[in-house]
Amino acid sequence: MHTREQAFQAASNRTTIQREALHHVPHSNWAYLYDKDTFHLRVRTGKANVDQVFALTGDKYDWEHYHEEHRMQKIASDQFFDYWETAVKPENKRFSYAFRMLAGDETLWMTETGFFTEPPAPPEGYYERPYIHEADLFKAPEWAKSAVFYQIMPDRFANGDPGKDPVNVAAWGDTPTAESFFGGDLQGIMDHLDYLARLGITAIYLTPIFEAPSNHKYDTTDYRKVDPDFGDVELLKKLVATAHAKGIRVVLDAVFNHISAQSPNSKV
Repeated sequence: MHTREQAFQAASNRTTIQREALHHVPHSNWAYLYDKDTFHLRVRTGKANVDQVFALTGDKYDWEHYHEEHRMQKIASDQFFDYWETAVKPENKRFSYAFRMLAGDETLWMTETGFFTEPPAPPEGYYERPYIHEADLFKAPEWAKSAVFYQIMPDRFANGDPGKDPVNVAAWGDTPTAESFFGGDLQGIMDHLDYLARLGITAIYLTPIFEAPSNHKYDTTDYRKVDPDFGDVELLKKLVATAHAKGIRVVLDAVFNHISAQSPNSKV
């Protein structure tokens, strides 16, 4: 049973908005174009710490005539946080925005410049979306919306050509480590395409296959070359053609925002 002091502390925590838990990033999965007319805003609050969140949006150049407040919906929760979302359809294809949080008798505004207990005059310091353009809209291919994906890290999937094994390859079935190699390759994947087809797989997602010193290949040294441990470009083309013949698409993880320190391009 809670003591009176514990109950008082719980009530105090409940009505004090945890600023350290609040999170929002513009131009990200926290603020993104959903369709050509609709923008989604998301914000994070502490778990069960906030009663309601509102998004205040408006045209920074004509706030008086174009502004509104959107009640955000709690769309998810985890052990530490709640996540809120709302949809915005700005009439002039641009908007500034801030968030208003309610917890008991407490109200807190969050803008790009900080937190405020009194309403900050808009739009100074608000988050901004300068313009919404259809070119910024991500459009997933229709086939991907119903695809059944199977992700493969080639080194760990199947060894189809032991002649391409790296030096000091581990025995298949050994306990893997962060540095160990098992010799999996593109031929091993191709040898198992019938197995994947029987599983109902319609798309293979390959972790990086380009030349790199590690087993995972995210530290790419040359994006123009298939890693010799896996095969070569001709074998990759053959794998893709064979997969397509079985109704399986192949997606490559190119990770162009990653590069190895050993890459000549890292010194540019």
